[in-house]
Amino acid sequence: MMAPERPELPRGWVWTTLGEVGVVSSGGTPSTADPANFDGDIPWLTPADLSAFHGKVVFGGRRTLSQKGLNESSAKLLPAGTILFSSRAPVGYVAIAGKALATNQGFKNLTPHGGVYNEFVFYYLKANRKLAENWASGTTFLELSASRFAQLPMPLPPTAEQRRIVAKIEELFTQLDTGVEALRQAQAQLKRYRQAVLKAAFEGRLTEEWRRAHPLESASTLLGQSGQQRWRPAAPAEGGAGGYDGAGGEVALVSETRLPALPPGWGWIPFGRLLSELRNGFFAGAPADEPPGMPILRISAVRPLQVNLESPRYVRDVAAKASHYLLKDGDLLFTRYNGSLEFVGACGMVRGLRRPMIYPDKLIRVRLLEGVLPDYIELYFAAAVPRGIIEKKAKSTAGQHGIAGSELRSVPVALAPPAEQDQVVSRAQALLSVADQVEAAIEQGLKRAERLRQAILKRAFEGKLVPQDPSDEPAEVLLERIRAERYARSATSTKGREGREKGARGRRRASTEARQERLL
Repeated sequence: MMAPERPELPRGWVWTTLGEVGVVSSGGTPSTADPANFDGDIPWLTPADLSAFHGKVVFGGRRTLSQKGLNESSAKLLPAGTILFSSRAPVGYVAIAGKALATNQGFKNLTPHGGVYNEFVFYYLKANRKLAENWASGTTFLELSASRFAQLPMPLPPTAEQRRIVAKIEELFTQLDTGVEALRQAQAQLKRYRQAVLKAAFEGRLTEEWRRAHPLESASTLLGQSGQQRWRPAAPAEGGAGGYDGAGGEVALVSETRLPALPPGWGWIPFGRLLSELRNGFFAGAPADEPPGMPILRISAVRPLQVNLESPRYVRDVAAKASHYLLKDGDLLFTRYNGSLEFVGACGMVRGLRRPMIYPDKLIRVRLLEGVLPDYIELYFAAAVPRGIIEKKAKSTAGQHGIAGSELRSVPVALAPPAEQDQVVSRAQALLSVADQVEAAIEQGLKRAERLRQAILKRAFEGKLVPQDPSDEPAEVLLERIRAERYARSATSTKGREGREKGARGRRRASTEARQERLL
C-alpha cells in the first residue's frame, strides 16, 4: 500500500510512525475450556468492552484473567498509560489503560516512549480511525496487523507542544460537550412533549372546545353501523379487560394497566374489533439487496409514526405467492419482532407508495373498518398507554422481543367518533410537526458539533491549533534520543543474551570433559 501524502508540518515537528514512538504489542486469550484461566485479579479487555465506552481512561472489562491465564496465553500485562487500539471487529476503538491490564488479540497496544504524551497519541488515533481502517486487510472482517499498526504515520511535535495541544483540545471539547448536552436535554424534553401531546389527544383534551360545538353520536355506534356486534359498556372482569364508553362507568383495567376516563361519545374498544384484516408478512428467506425481483420492505423500515419505503430488498419468482402481501397506501404496519423492546409493536402507516411492494414476515399488516382513520390509529399506538400494554404483552426469546397478532388484537383503543378522529389527527399532527421542526434543528446542531470536533482534531495535528514555541526542544531531537535509548536497550539485551549463551557453552564443555575423564 502506498504511503499517504504527508502535508508539510510546522518547524520543530517531524513525521514518524507509531512503531518509532512506542512499543507495539498484541493481546491474547487463554483457553476458555479451563475456568482456572479466568476470574483472577488481572483486568482483561476485548473490543466489545469498548463498544459503548465514550471516555478516555479505562480500568477493566467484563472479565478478568488469573495469573495462570496470563502465563498460558499470548496476553501481556500492559503498564498504566498504554494506548489500547482495537484492531478488528471493529478497527478503531481507542482508550488509555488507567491501571496495569491485559487485552485479547483484538487489540494492538502502544506503550509510548519517554517524551511521547499518551493523550496526544490517543487523540491522534481518535482522529484517524479511517486511516487505520484503510491500512487494515481481510475478507471476512478487517484486521490491522501489528506490523501495519507500527507503520501508521504520525506527526510528532515537541513534547511541550504535545501537552499544549491536548490541553487546547480538551478545553474546546469541554465547550462543545456543554452545548451537546444542552441539545440532548432538549431532545429529551421533546420526547416528553410528544407524549404530552398524544396523552392530551387520546384523552379528548385537544378537541374539547370542538366537541362542545359538534354534538356527535358515540364511537360505539360506529361498530353497529359496520356490521359488527354493537359494543356495550362492560365492567372489567377480575384479571381481565372490560369496555368503557366514557359515560360514567367504571374505569377498565387491561393487563393491570389503569385506563384513563374518556369524554362522552368515546369508547375503549379492543383493537381487534376495529379490523377488517390482520395478516403476518411474507416469508422471504434471504432477500437480495439489488433487483431484479419483487421489492420487499426491510424489517427496520417500520418505526413509530413512519414507514420507510426507500432501499427495499428484492425477492425473486414470487409474483403469484405475493399477491396477498401487496401493500397499499393507508395500510398500517406493526413490528412483530425486534431486539429492542422499544420497537416491538411500533406502528407506521404506508404513504406515497409508487410501485408494487410486499412486507416481510416479521411485520404485521393491519387494515381497518370503514370509519376508523389509519392516521388516528398510527398516532394512538405511539402514545404511552398502548406502548405500556404492548411491552407487557411482549414475549422475549434469545434476545428478541415479539408480540403476536392475537395479543395486538386485545390492546384497548381510545376510540373517538369518526368526525372527531379527524380533528384529533389534525390538531395532534400540527403540534407534533412543531416538535419535528425543533428536532430537525437539534439534529443539525449535533451534526455541526461533530463536524467542529473533527475540524479541531484536524487543526491540532496540522500544527494549527496552538502556537509553536521556538524554545521547545525539536521533535527530531526527541526521536534521536528515543532511537539511542532503544539501541542501548537492544545492545544490553544482546550482550546479556550472548553472555548467557557463552555461559551455557562453557557448562556444556565442562560437562563433556568430565564425562571423558570418567571414561578414562
